[in-house]
Amino acid sequence: MPAYQPQQYQPHQSMNAKLISEVAKQYENDHKYDGSGSLDAKLDIFFDICKRNDVPAELHMKAFPIMLKGLALDQYYNSELSQYTFQNACNSLCDFFQGPEFERRSLKNWKKKKHLGQCYKAKPREIDICGPPVDD
Repeated sequence: MPAYQPQQYQPHQSMNAKLISEVAKQYENDHKYDGSGSLDAKLDIFFDICKRNDVPAELHMKAFPIMLKGLALDQYYNSELSQYTFQNACNSLCDFFQGPEFERRSLKNWKKKKHLGQCYKAKPREIDICGPPVDD
């Protein structure tokens, strides 16, 4: 883990910190992304709040963790996303939570539900087997 090295103070940093602080004050917990649902929908909220507070695009990465909670925030720190560009950090979160593994789990759950649906539609004697419906 790299050691923390404070940056040299620059006069505009105080203003940047104030802008990011205003974003944090306006964020409600249910507007934050936790790894479930749509990252795009949560980013729309993020961009709206940033726009209303005149946060320039170059500060979006500094404000990014404000919009995260739970597993998504854990992933941000575990993957050291603060070292990424804003776009790459968003892509990384999306890939982690909604990428191929997410699609595989979704397909597996869909197949499982479809299979269970066939079991419940089956005749009583077929429920014990819980296999594909048997045609008489």
